[in-house]
Amino acid sequence: MIMSFFESDIKAVFSSKKFPSLRSPILICGFPGSGYVGKLAIDHVISELECTHLADIYSTSFPPQVVIKNTGIVELMKNILYYVKGSGSKHDFLFLTGDAQPVSSKEEYLLGEEIVKIAKNFGVTQIITLGAYITGMFVETPRIFGVATDDDGLKLLNSFSISKIDNGSISGMNGILLGIGKINNLNGISLLGETYLQLSIWILIWKIWIRKQRTQ
Repeated sequence: MIMSFFESDIKAVFSSKKFPSLRSPILICGFPGSGYVGKLAIDHVISELECTHLADIYSTSFPPQVVIKNTGIVELMKNILYYVKGSGSKHDFLFLTGDAQPVSSKEEYLLGEEIVKIAKNFGVTQIITLGAYITGMFVETPRIFGVATDDDGLKLLNSFSISKIDNGSISGMNGILLGIGKINNLNGISLLGETYLQLSIWILIWKIWIRKQRTQ
């Protein structure tokens, strides 16, 4: 008899039955989207910090296809959760990357709830999402924009001289996670780079950002 892997629409598979003990962790997410800005940045940080794999999150809401790795091996589409402990710092970090976002709005909400549930189980109090800010034009010096779910988050953005967005909306998981996190008492920030923002600039910003969070 074959047991169904997807007994529910979303399935989180942890790499170990023993969960790590994390100190006031911050969850940072980079999903594939416009220009893959957020995903490229978060994947680089995960590699550079030599993060530890924590869990794979599968969902029937992801596109019905498999991902071909550079080895020629295929895998189901998934979101992947990593963690890293900061030596002597106030915060540890969880990093979420992935192959896809859900294909329907309802499933985005359900996946967002599952991610927030996992985050709260590890003691996360703040969520940061990365994405692209589409301006529709080429700019010589790309800017970074930000939004927050509370005044403290806005003050943090201001300390980095990040331009505040004061109208419009944020679509996809970058926005949904902030909204669902907020109603579950998690503070949130979203950093959005103009479409032509170079990856090297994102990497520099994240090095500075993480260094600051670790020393606070």
